[in-house]
Amino acid sequence: MGDYQGVYTIDDDTLTPDQIFGDLLEELKKTIPADIKDTGYYHVTQFNNVT
Repeated sequence: MGDYQGVYTIDDDTLTPDQIFGDLLEELKKTIPADIKDTGYYHVTQFNNVT
């Protein structure tokens, strides 16, 4: 399909990693095109304290 890249910035230091990735997963699910919904996937890489 293609290669999409983006940055998801978290400014709330009180969120746990589970909360962050749970929210991110729900947002990403909404963006998968219908024609690849069953085979599409995202690869998420975590970077800490990037300025």
